[in-house]
Amino acid sequence: MKPHFQIKPADSFKIDDVARTIVEDTVLDPAVLHLSRGGGTIDSLVFCITPDAVDFQRQHFEQQGKVSVTYGACEIVRNAGVIHVHQDCDPRSAAQMKPVVLWILDTFGPCRVLDSDSQKEITDAVARNPSVLFE
Repeated sequence: MKPHFQIKPADSFKIDDVARTIVEDTVLDPAVLHLSRGGGTIDSLVFCITPDAVDFQRQHFEQQGKVSVTYGACEIVRNAGVIHVHQDCDPRSAAQMKPVVLWILDTFGPCRVLDSDSQKEITDAVARNPSVLFE
C-alpha cells in the first residue's frame, strides 16, 4: 500500500472543475466530512466510516484546526493542481476511500501519480494496475 500519494489530473481538466465534481460526487455520503480550508484553495474529504465520526471530526476541526489521523483523507489543493491522498489510517477508512480514488483516476485521466514518501513517479505502475496503491 502507498500511504501517501498525489494525483495530478490530465491537463485537459481544470482543477476547480475537478474539485467541484469530486465534492458533488461525495456530498451525499453521510460518512464523508467535507472541509474547505486555505481560503477555498484546499478542499478536504475525510473518510470517517460513520456519520457520528463525521460530527466528532467536524467539532475537532473547528476547535483544533485539524482532523484526526485515524481517518483517510483526499485533499484537493487547487493552487497546486493536485490531489493529495493520505491512507495511513484505519483500514475501514482506507477501504471507504478506495472506490473514490479509483473513480478519480478513471474520470480525470490519464493522471500522473507520485508516491509522496519516496517522491518517485508511479504513473506507469498505477496505469497498469491501480490496485498497487492499495495493496
